Amino acid sequence: YVPTSIIYHPIEGYSFKWSSFKFYLMERNRQYCLLTHFSKSTYFKMLPALILTDIAVSCFYFKKGMLIAKLNSSLNILKNIKKINNKYQQIQNQRNYSDKEILNLFKDEIAVPRWVISEESNTFFNKFLNKLSRLTRKFI
Repeated sequence: YVPTSIIYHPIEGYSFKWSSFKFYLMERNRQYCLLTHFSKSTYFKMLPALILTDIAVSCFYFKKGMLIAKLNSSLNILKNIKKINNKYQQIQNQRNYSDKEILNLFKDEIAVPRWVISEESNTFFNKFLNKLSRLTRKFI
């Protein structure tokens, strides 16, 4: 973790199209990070917000015809739960920052390219995400 780091991505991403494989990787990696980087206590405090977000993401994937990618990512997590638990232990043993410190650095916004989702939908989702995140942080 390097708090001063800045990551720049090209506007179009690393690929000019969003494939089911790209959705699969994004979803798998999102779940993997949540399960390895946050304490169990924080994860369970975030769980109601995660479930609501998961429903919204599932609807988005369904609309884009990519729900299978989301389901496959969940199956991959279940298949690799032992590896994930080992990585969780390793990360938790080496931590220097609390979950709260890390979460306070997060930006509650997801910039999705316009060819993937309309600007209005992205604005609506980000307002939802922002309110949900602020509420969740009160419990952490």
